[in-house]
Formats: sequence, C-alpha cells, structure tokens
Amino acid sequence: MIKAINLQKKLPLKYQRITSVVGCIGVFLGVVMIIQFHLPLASLLGIDPDLPMRLQDNYQLALLLLFISMALSIYVGVVCVAGTFSLVMCILRKFTIKEALLYTFLSKFPRSWSR
Repeated sequence: MIKAINLQKKLPLKYQRITSVVGCIGVFLGVVMIIQFHLPLASLLGIDPDLPMRLQDNYQLALLLLFISMALSIYVGVVCVAGTFSLVMCILRKFTIKEALLYTFLSKFPRSWSR
C-alpha cells in the first residue's frame, strides 16, 4: 500500500485526484459492508455486544476474525469501485483490459497516466 501511495504522488494532479476519489469511495463502501456484516458475524462467533471484549469467551479468535473481515471488506469495497471505474474507462477506450485489471486488483496505474 505504501508503494501505491508513493507511485500515486508521482502522477499528474488530475490522476492523483481521480485515484483518491476512487479510493475514498471504495473505503466508504467497505465501511458500509463492515457495518452490515460485523453484527451478524459477531453473533455467529458468540460475542455479546453488551459485554466488553475481554470478558468474552474466545475473544482473541473473535478479534482476529473481525479484523480480517474488516480488511477484506475494505479491499472488496475498493475493488468494486475501482472495477466500476475501470470498466467505464475500458468502454471509453482509455484503458486496455490488462490495465483495467491491474488498476482494479493491484492499484497499478496505466502508463498513459504517468506522462
């Protein structure tokens, strides 16, 4: 992620803004997914929302699973938004399919953006 941020800083301002907006909307979508899925996941893990975590049985495993699901939710949110953006850019013939896939899943920018 640090590498992607450093590469983003080298882009022209126009593309820095586009990438920032795509990322922020993706993180927002990921947070919405966290809110939607964490309460049912916590319930499945036997977590009582009225008790502090340290008083729960198997709280360490529950915390680990919740943190993993948070990271996955944010990644999925960013991939959904970046994928939609990439699809539009492919339709407009601004991205090739390979560039769209690299941008969507690995945050690699098209070569045309670095000019």
